[in-house]
Amino acid sequence: MQKILDEFINTIDNSQLCIKYAVGIDSSKDKTSLLIKELIINSAFINVVTAWENFLERSAIAYALSTKSIKGHLPVCYVQPKDKEHANDLIKGSAIYFDWSSKEQIVSMAERVFEKGEPYKSVISGINSHLVNIKKLRNNIAHNSRKSNAEFDTLVRNELSPSEVGISPAQFLLSSKDKAKPFWEVYFLYLKNAAQTIASF
Repeated sequence: MQKILDEFINTIDNSQLCIKYAVGIDSSKDKTSLLIKELIINSAFINVVTAWENFLERSAIAYALSTKSIKGHLPVCYVQPKDKEHANDLIKGSAIYFDWSSKEQIVSMAERVFEKGEPYKSVISGINSHLVNIKKLRNNIAHNSRKSNAEFDTLVRNELSPSEVGISPAQFLLSSKDKAKPFWEVYFLYLKNAAQTIASF
């Protein structure tokens, strides 16, 4: 479990370095500099979100296969998979595609596979509002569809102000609310703490 956690945290650390590098790019000079700056920020954010979902999947499979937590604890598991592939099938259940960004699917899986749904149910429920915002951002960066644009505009309106609607996802990630840390840093910290809690069950 330590290795699974370490790989996720390593992705966060590397992505933080990329974003901090991008912040130093003077994008006022030309359009190319702005495009490069936003591409770096968007890619770093997507990398962390993808790594988070991979962490959830890999840790759930590991726990189902009786891997102990960092603290040496073992969740009570209701399934007895033969190997990783079997564990993955049991975790996904009847879902054709398991959405690791969906609180409902994760909690439903956790309650079906682990006693009281732990160590996932409490953690995922506790940061769900942030996970919803992260998903809206991810979808807008990845798809840029009419629906994702509308959801992102709502996010900007709620988290910043109506006057900020129209900014890009990268600009939003660099923004902050009430002079707090920038959103990218807030989101990364929530995901890092959540992963550490799950791995340290």
